[in-house]
Amino acid sequence: MRFRSHPERELSDHVQDVHRRVLSMLERTPIEEAERDAWMRLLRLLASCHDFGKYTSFFQKHLAGDRSIGKESYHSLLGALFGSYVREQSWSSATDWKQLEYYLPLIVYFIIVQHHSHLRDFADTVPSKQDYLAAQLQDITHNLREIEQDLHQSFPELTPHLLAFLDRFEEHMNQLSGKHNFVPRFFRQLPEYDLSLALMVQVAFSFLIDADKHSAAENDSVLPSELSPELVEAYRTRQFAKAAEKNDAMVVKRNLVKQIVVENVSRVELSKSFHTFTSPTGTGKTLAALEGALLLRDRLSKQGSPPRRIIYVLPFTSIIDQNYAVIQNVITQGKTNSQLVLKHHYMSEIEYGKADGTDELSLDRQLMFIESWESEVIVTTYVQLLHTMLSNQNRQLKKLHNLAGSIVILDEVQNIPFAYWLLTEQLCKAYSKQFDNKWILLTATQPKIFPDSDTVEWLKHPEYPNSRFFADMNRTEIRLLGERYLELEEWLEAAYAEAEKVPSTLIIVNTIATSTQVYDYFCEQMGGDSDEVVYYLSANLIFEHRKKVLKRVRQRLDNGLPVILVSTQVVEAGVDVDFHCVIRDLGPMDSIIQAAGRCNRHNRRLSPEPVVIIPLQKAGSRKADSAIVYGQDAYIALETMREFRAEHGGGAIPEKAYQQMVDRYYEKLLYLKENGESRKRLVQLQKLEFDKLSDFSLIPKKKRTIAVFVQYNWKAVWLWNYYVEHVCKEKDLNRRRENYLRCKTKLRQFQMDVDCRYVRNRELEYGFVLIRPEWVEADQYYDRRTGWIRDPNDEEAFIW
Repeated sequence: MRFRSHPERELSDHVQDVHRRVLSMLERTPIEEAERDAWMRLLRLLASCHDFGKYTSFFQKHLAGDRSIGKESYHSLLGALFGSYVREQSWSSATDWKQLEYYLPLIVYFIIVQHHSHLRDFADTVPSKQDYLAAQLQDITHNLREIEQDLHQSFPELTPHLLAFLDRFEEHMNQLSGKHNFVPRFFRQLPEYDLSLALMVQVAFSFLIDADKHSAAENDSVLPSELSPELVEAYRTRQFAKAAEKNDAMVVKRNLVKQIVVENVSRVELSKSFHTFTSPTGTGKTLAALEGALLLRDRLSKQGSPPRRIIYVLPFTSIIDQNYAVIQNVITQGKTNSQLVLKHHYMSEIEYGKADGTDELSLDRQLMFIESWESEVIVTTYVQLLHTMLSNQNRQLKKLHNLAGSIVILDEVQNIPFAYWLLTEQLCKAYSKQFDNKWILLTATQPKIFPDSDTVEWLKHPEYPNSRFFADMNRTEIRLLGERYLELEEWLEAAYAEAEKVPSTLIIVNTIATSTQVYDYFCEQMGGDSDEVVYYLSANLIFEHRKKVLKRVRQRLDNGLPVILVSTQVVEAGVDVDFHCVIRDLGPMDSIIQAAGRCNRHNRRLSPEPVVIIPLQKAGSRKADSAIVYGQDAYIALETMREFRAEHGGGAIPEKAYQQMVDRYYEKLLYLKENGESRKRLVQLQKLEFDKLSDFSLIPKKKRTIAVFVQYNWKAVWLWNYYVEHVCKEKDLNRRRENYLRCKTKLRQFQMDVDCRYVRNRELEYGFVLIRPEWVEADQYYDRRTGWIRDPNDEEAFIW
């Protein structure tokens, strides 16, 4: 009998290929030499046994097209039992894994049995004797000689175990069940926050499933590439030659930042895992951080380390494109080469191309490479990063092994909610201990995620300490307006009085409901000029609409024309705009400092520009908007600003004091707030409770929502017609999937999830509530200026 793994693939070829791939992946993963042999043997065992169940004639007939066969064609359980038996009989570990020796057969079983599904809770994954196993074992016995011959060609060490496995099957099942009974006691004995077992299971699972999928698709392996740190300086020369000639204050500051970062990274101890890069907004952090990461990668490689991937993490999809464009221009001079630079988030296009344009891949294959992070530099989001580290999903976990050992830049790291600081700290420490990951925390407002004693600051020099970079800044000043929270009417009058003084103003409030009221007020005040002067931006707009607004606002700012932008927090971090004045409702301190970064950003005005904080609480409302969105964080910020205002004579708080103010704010957070959510998630991960981890969400989940598609312009109309004709009405399942992959990202440009309360008496059309172009023109359901029309009095209509 010829045994096949796939219709056109010999089983032995596939299994050998999976083995070759997992070992190749392992070669690129920095692991202590003392553990490398144990990893190699574990991965060889997983690769060689994962498809053992495909040796049954039931599977072979099913593969040939016989759909009358039931569960007897399943293969994962039989492979898991065989792999765990081989492990039980043949492996004694001389490494730190010795403490896991007794449980390793269970771990092998756990990984193989789920390699085509999602990870479940370890304690609930009890090896059990299914009805179809008896028929499978009898079938294996009947074809034993042929199976032994096929196995011996690829993995001769397995053949001596085959007959014994069949003879001692019942005994082995009882042994596994017995071991499983001791699992709760084992978990109780683990030290607090010891995640070594969890990481070993997750990463081994990732190695196996990623290699299995790429082998099944017969994808070429992506080989490591060299990346010189000098690429960044070459980009600066191309891009900023004229600016360098001006020698203005910000250019001098950026050059000094670059120089100090390069000097520090050139001599930092390579054993250091946790790096901070704390610098004011607008000082060239993105390029300097990338240069530092490339330099660190180069130094590690020269010491014999495998080439490290660089993973650049950002908080919002709205700012990924601009950062990705810069990084792509640095690495490839803007040319497409996804093997060097890759963008991955839920709204990114499915596009994985080589520099020379050869070997064009199908969309399925491109998606596979993207979702596996097969690149040297990956630009992604915190959602992708943390949801992968805490995921039970097969599709998410297949890239986890490429995170192991990487250099990870956490840009705008202050956006990680305080509730997850402890979780982030312990995850980073576990990956550094086990895989030598390097973490770079990049921000103007450095949170206290790690103790200072654990980190090394990149922007620090004996003659120019880090604090001096902030002390030298005089672009903005924070003015805390009033001694109390203002009601909406008072707030609007105070904001308008500030906005009248300057050519351009950014107004940031905390909820969508409030933002639309503020926008309407300013339009009324501006009268006939409102369409040209007043603009609106929030997640209440579809993404395509947001891009259009930002483009028009930037044009007016660049041309020196008057402009007022009313926004929510979507504009705070990383969006490159420069206003004369920022007015903000109360928020957390890091949000306030990020908002200040949108004011006099490039230091073009000689005197400091105002960042005006006006606390708001609407009449009759149970809570202030800031409390609805941020809880006590906003009040702690208010208390801290009041202290610093008093320390500066009761007037404005200068920019040179921002760093000290942020530090005091974070110290108060650490003292006052609990770590309950982080502790819960760490315990779940430590106990391999993957089902329970599956409800983790970095961004708080909204209430019940409905997907809405807005036919905002002709592109949206064309796209909808393509979706209906080529996806929904397509009969061929493969073609339907491919067509959907082609248009999915574009659909999201015109799509939004709307609370069910705001979509009443509307039937779904092909999975969406469809808002037609004539309704958009009539401002019905979707307003051409402020987006989705909702109840303005809804306190919970906020944006995260």
